[in-house]
Amino acid sequence: MPKIQLSGYNMSAEDAWGLLEGIAAVSGTAGRLKLCAMDEAGREDEKTAESLAESGAVSFTEEDHLEKTSRQTVALYRMLKERVLAFGAGAAVEPRKLYVSFTAGGKVFLAAVLQRSQLKIFLNMKSGTLDDPAGLAEDMTGRGHWGAGDYQICLAGEEELEAALPLIRQAFDAAKT
Repeated sequence: MPKIQLSGYNMSAEDAWGLLEGIAAVSGTAGRLKLCAMDEAGREDEKTAESLAESGAVSFTEEDHLEKTSRQTVALYRMLKERVLAFGAGAAVEPRKLYVSFTAGGKVFLAAVLQRSQLKIFLNMKSGTLDDPAGLAEDMTGRGHWGAGDYQICLAGEEELEAALPLIRQAFDAAKT
């Protein structure tokens, strides 16, 4: 992809696309985000973010996320991944530009945002559907955030991860149905 210059900022088209994906995720318009380019005949060729990712034109890896955070957060993410994938067949990891998604049966049930001092996870469940007697999850309804779903849990250590696993399991089970 070509370089883009914006008033003193120089970024690749992939970085610009990632920035737009973040804005679209926060504003709730990710489904309408499209990339347009001219084909050889001079016609506009429109592709959605999803089709670009599937084609391999834009791809991200777990390593992209792991290299930007602390060792503590990397260790916590690896524990999360190990425990979530142990839920059973159908659980998979799909790195995105701004977060790492976990899917079951092709549906995202968990998004992990790796930060320096913590791991933010978002459970893809509608507000009011999560059985959370300890009140670990914060309802993010109506507030912009990266990832899918209405619930956020901030994890800073293994104890918090262990406490959150039953909630994560609920999201996994809901995605399979």
